[in-house]
Amino acid sequence: MQWWVISEASSSNMQGSFIVVQGTALQIRAKYGTAANGPYASRAAAEAAANSPGGGFPGANIPGNPGQAIGQAVSGFTGLNAIGDFANRLTQANTWIRVGEFIAGAILVVIALNAMTKGPVRSATTGTVKSGAKKAGALAAVI
Repeated sequence: MQWWVISEASSSNMQGSFIVVQGTALQIRAKYGTAANGPYASRAAAEAAANSPGGGFPGANIPGNPGQAIGQAVSGFTGLNAIGDFANRLTQANTWIRVGEFIAGAILVVIALNAMTKGPVRSATTGTVKSGAKKAGALAAVI
């Protein structure tokens, strides 16, 4: 059996905590998904990894820690920082490349839809719909 660490940090408990569980990779992934960090050879090794310095709270170095992710997201984009980031992205070449790719893709979709509904396909579809409408109208008049 192997040992795993699961972070219990949340938006209401930014300091977080962790639990150490034992099981096979298949059992742990089935129960906890990707929230589990490991495997570790012993319980002591798992606890040492969860308490390792550098994060400021237990479980800080565990990937997928929601408390840490929420804290970074909130502190990273507030007010003027978000406006400055948006303005900065407008000056990057990659932004305009993506915009151009989107516009080119939209144009190709319009051209394809136009080509699919032109000529004999459009005439056949229109004729079928018109004849069906006439029959439905005649039937409605009888009833």
